Amino acid sequence: MKAGKVIGAVAAVAAALTVAGAAGAAPGDTIYSGATDEGVKVKLTVATPGNATKFKIGKTKIECDEGGTLSNRAGTYSGFDRSDPGSFKDKRTTKSSAGGFDFKTRSKLAGEADAGSASWSGRLKLSTKVFDGREQIDSCRLSTAWTAS
Repeated sequence: MKAGKVIGAVAAVAAALTVAGAAGAAPGDTIYSGATDEGVKVKLTVATPGNATKFKIGKTKIECDEGGTLSNRAGTYSGFDRSDPGSFKDKRTTKSSAGGFDFKTRSKLAGEADAGSASWSGRLKLSTKVFDGREQIDSCRLSTAWTAS
């Protein structure tokens, strides 16, 4: 019963995908376009030395344990670990509120260039806990692969 209330009240979880700065690509950067396994558009910006600097993803839907889904706005990730040129990873937790409910979302993002750096691929995992006051009423998850070239 409460899951239906959550889905009906919440059209988007604003902070489920952390939005970072919206600066454009720098001269010399390469922008790769692609999609997730579900067909959601992605863009990856890579600096000249092979370091990924920004990952954008379109609206996603997260399946919930109680039978519903949450819709997330498009989001941008940046400032992730890129200590190894040709790969990157990011792990963060965000909190948001909407429709009288609270959300705690954990995200894990990783990517790696192919041998010739002509394309990149990786995984995005989202896990959102939905709270009504202090009571957790649902858990929602997304695990998807993405590719961009």
